[in-house]
Amino acid sequence: MFDGRTEIAQHERLLTKSGSRLELDHYLEALPRKPGALPGATVLEQARAAGQFTPIHEAWWTAACNAPGDTAGTRALIEVLLLHWHMRHDHVVAGLAAALQAGALTADAAALEARRIADNDEPTSAKPRRRATTEADRAGAATVTSLTSGAWRNCP
Repeated sequence: MFDGRTEIAQHERLLTKSGSRLELDHYLEALPRKPGALPGATVLEQARAAGQFTPIHEAWWTAACNAPGDTAGTRALIEVLLLHWHMRHDHVVAGLAAALQAGALTADAAALEARRIADNDEPTSAKPRRRATTEADRAGAATVTSLTSGAWRNCP
């Protein structure tokens, strides 16, 4: 698809008559108003089949729905899915896995973990990378700091 001479979108060609290929990203802005539409949506099934919605996404979503309820858990998942617009898929998935392991079932916790993982990943620019140099640094880098326990006040 073009806007003048500028390509604005590219979609795969469908070879089946009356076929459809939906992109989950295209629905994320509307879903917060109707989060109940996500669980049975065709777009979610297609994202699962394409590997974009991974078992880690599924496990985190299930746990998030069990904590505050289906609507709040689904809204949190939608916020997490919006992270994919700004971050690499593997960073978001790793952040979800870390948040799930820590029992941190909020979109903010998943985002913090994803950003921490992205910052510790190989740099794609000239930005210097801080490495854990002591055993205490390495131990601190591998844990999630609880924002509700008050322990974060003791962080450097």
